[in-house]
Amino acid sequence: MSAVLQQQQVNVVDEEETTGHEDVDTMIEEKNQLISRQYAEIERLQRELAEVIGERDALLCEVSKFKFELEMADLKRLQDDR
Repeated sequence: MSAVLQQQQVNVVDEEETTGHEDVDTMIEEKNQLISRQYAEIERLQRELAEVIGERDALLCEVSKFKFELEMADLKRLQDDR
């Protein structure tokens, strides 16, 4: 009877080790999926940032152009006042 109990204990230990490995494998797979989703989100945000930077640069150029036009109009007005 002692041999039967020992064999049952060995079987339980083997099942726990197998379950432990499966749990670790599952956790690793979940973390890999999370990393993949985060990587995809980072790439999307980088593309969006590049687009926003382009829009910002275009607006800065437009502001510079308007400032130049305003300065030219002020200079012309000063010249006309003389």
